[in-house]
Amino acid sequence: MRQARGPASLWERFKSGYSEGLLVNFLAVLFIALYFGASTMLPPLMFFAGLFVLGHLNPGQRGAVRSFLPAVGISAAILLLAFVRSDFVDLLTHGRSLSQAYAQSTRYFQAPMLTWFTTWALVFAIWDQAGDRAERVARWLGWLVIGMTCVQFGDALTGMGLRNWINVQWFHGLRPERVVVDGSDLNTVLLMLFWPLNFWFMRRSIVPVVFMAAAIVWTAVTVDTNAHVIVLVVSWIVFRATRAWPGAWTRRGILPERVLAGLIAFWVLTFPVLVLATARGGYISALQQHVPPSWAARLEIWSYAANRALEKPMLGWGYEASREFMPIIPIHPHNMSLQAWLELGLPGLLLLAAFWFAVFWGLAPQNAEVYDAPGEKALYSLDGAYDTGLFAAPPAEQMARPYMLAAASAYFLLNAVSYGMWKGWLIGVGALTMMAGIVVIRGVQSGDKFRI
Repeated sequence: MRQARGPASLWERFKSGYSEGLLVNFLAVLFIALYFGASTMLPPLMFFAGLFVLGHLNPGQRGAVRSFLPAVGISAAILLLAFVRSDFVDLLTHGRSLSQAYAQSTRYFQAPMLTWFTTWALVFAIWDQAGDRAERVARWLGWLVIGMTCVQFGDALTGMGLRNWINVQWFHGLRPERVVVDGSDLNTVLLMLFWPLNFWFMRRSIVPVVFMAAAIVWTAVTVDTNAHVIVLVVSWIVFRATRAWPGAWTRRGILPERVLAGLIAFWVLTFPVLVLATARGGYISALQQHVPPSWAARLEIWSYAANRALEKPMLGWGYEASREFMPIIPIHPHNMSLQAWLELGLPGLLLLAAFWFAVFWGLAPQNAEVYDAPGEKALYSLDGAYDTGLFAAPPAEQMARPYMLAAASAYFLLNAVSYGMWKGWLIGVGALTMMAGIVVIRGVQSGDKFRI
């Protein structure tokens, strides 16, 4: 079992208090700013907050977080490949000086490479919150999400009434199309926080769970973002399947996290092949006649992107080259597999599959051989200690597994059908989802019992 620690030093108490205060204030500012534009406000806010907790960027002694280090390393490798395949490096290889190449390049690679460090710093800062501090941060996050859900539901019921009023009163009706876009982006944030926060809400009542689901669905209908409803339904199926996972399979090491890791990696690798096969067989043209307009547009984009990727299958067209194919490809192909292959070639596609495999594999418990199904009574702790006492209550990490796996599945599916690889705000949403999952688990660990 985990050995008890001695009293914390003055420096450790100051460091934990400082990071708790920063996280609480960051979340408050973040949720206010998110209402006025998730896609524009989230990346800079997460970047600057991460700057102030860079001292936490040390995964040396963090128990189960080590299982995510492969995903950290692979994400760094993807960024390095993107840099090597950027127009900046291309200009250097064609004889431009360093200053000329920097001046003439688009420099899209700068923001992802900088925010990689600060985003992971925020995740590790959340991980370092323990005991009552984690519970306070989790409670604050829960209240913020409930408040934002109320505002979002009110907007959905009134056809974005509050957003339209603010746009007219404060911005003189400037860019009315942003009203719908910002509402959809905020709905994406709430959708990604749905499962981690439900693990926290279920300590008390199912009412916030139902309310949040209703707000997400109603908003999706209002702003015509049917992908959100699909993602919510699929993640619920993953949640139920994980809860009902047979204990006999688990005892043989067949865990839902590992099964999904393999299936998702296979999907990432084979999706471009599937698109090419259906396009050449004439099935995409047929499908476009029977699906909503947004999905018909996706099918056209996917087909075009796959065929262009086939022209340079090994090395791709270069980082952010999707922008060169506008208007057929509107900035990105709305599918990360196709974007990885189109821009970074086969190495990029293989790295993307390896990344998602590592993410889902890392969600699995480290001591799977002693694990029963999530609904049964067996114990697992972050340092690998366990207890199979007959009347032992399942720990927070055990009970959180279906919620966290559903959240990861929702995030993967949203990336697979609606966005590309380099959307800074969506990467930030993924980090925010991970932070929420970590802090609610730590908060439940130190808090009272919860309903399940």
